[in-house]
Amino acid sequence: MQEPVGLSALVVEWCTRELGGTPVERLLSSTQMSEVAAVRLDDGRRIVVKVRPDEAGRAKACVDVQRFLADSRYPCPRPLTAVTVMDGQTVHAEEWLPGGDMLRGEVVRGLLGDLSWKREWITDLGGIKTARAAEAAILFVPHVIRAGGFAPFAISITR
Repeated sequence: MQEPVGLSALVVEWCTRELGGTPVERLLSSTQMSEVAAVRLDDGRRIVVKVRPDEAGRAKACVDVQRFLADSRYPCPRPLTAVTVMDGQTVHAEEWLPGGDMLRGEVVRGLLGDLSWKREWITDLGGIKTARAAEAAILFVPHVIRAGGFAPFAISITR
């Protein structure tokens, strides 16, 4: 079978092996530091497959947290598989939840409060649109210093 346009052979093979379905339509795809592909499988399921390098085991920890959040009724895609390794890349699948709006402002503050964050720990970074690479964290420093001065700080980024 020919791969749908825009999907790597790894995604097609992984879906067939791990999910028992072959991608027949690409709904969305993006490749930056990882490959993300939303696909429709031949059995009708619509899923998202994420492929990325992961030498430190970070992907498994992220998927474990995401599963915990989904099980706690937090509005996020539910992981459908565990993280597996294929051709030196970590791969997993999650529910496809198209549309929706990003949570912002007071909604995010409320959710963080539910996680026992103090209001003074939360700073709205306003116009920053992306933080795709570790080096992009430098973009946050001026905002944090303006908000809290030069006191020591740690940054946790939520989206």
